[in-house]
Amino acid sequence: MNKNTRQVQLITGEQVLLKALMRAYRDSAIDIVAASSHLQAIAQLDTFGFDLIIFDLDTDRSNGFELLQMISARCAGTPIILLTTMDTQAPELQKQIKKARPFGCWHILEKPFSISKLNSYIGLSLVTRTFEQTADVLNQLPEQADRRACKRVPRNEKITLRLAGGDHHPFFSATLSDISISGMGLTTDVPLARDQRVTFEEKFMHASGVVVWSYGKDSRCMVGVRFT
Repeated sequence: MNKNTRQVQLITGEQVLLKALMRAYRDSAIDIVAASSHLQAIAQLDTFGFDLIIFDLDTDRSNGFELLQMISARCAGTPIILLTTMDTQAPELQKQIKKARPFGCWHILEKPFSISKLNSYIGLSLVTRTFEQTADVLNQLPEQADRRACKRVPRNEKITLRLAGGDHHPFFSATLSDISISGMGLTTDVPLARDQRVTFEEKFMHASGVVVWSYGKDSRCMVGVRFT
């Protein structure tokens, strides 16, 4: 195996998902290692040094959080993407995840989802460049009190968004400067204030967000948005 190959563990019983990811990364530097059971998943942790773990909670709903806890104990620094048919915003689910992995998961993806969407999260999670934590405003939010590492990806591209609250608000453009799993930074000509809610165009991976900081300079507004 090439030393630059990134190893991703996929724990799932869904063959369609497995085949789709194997096909997507067949000719890439990402090696998908599949586990269809909890015993197989644990055995692989003793053999491989995974850069990312994708865990389908539906593989064994009754013991899923127990396995998550075991993975967390062995691979505390490895990012985890959880897949589930459960409501990702349900307090009970969040409570169980927090108990099994106190420092949080990289992302929770609710089924059904497109393979392209999962691929985008895989790509983001494997990015190695990070911003200084002291300058990472979004990571200082109360919601991020566990201080988990939040990898941010530098960007310089246009996105479209509008104020939440109805279709009567027109869309406007902004320049995306960086993005992480919890939020993003952007600049725009439209003044945005703290606590304002915004929605994104359909092609964006997140539906909405809330402004957590805003700074205006020379008719430009620099904004930090936390995804909701």
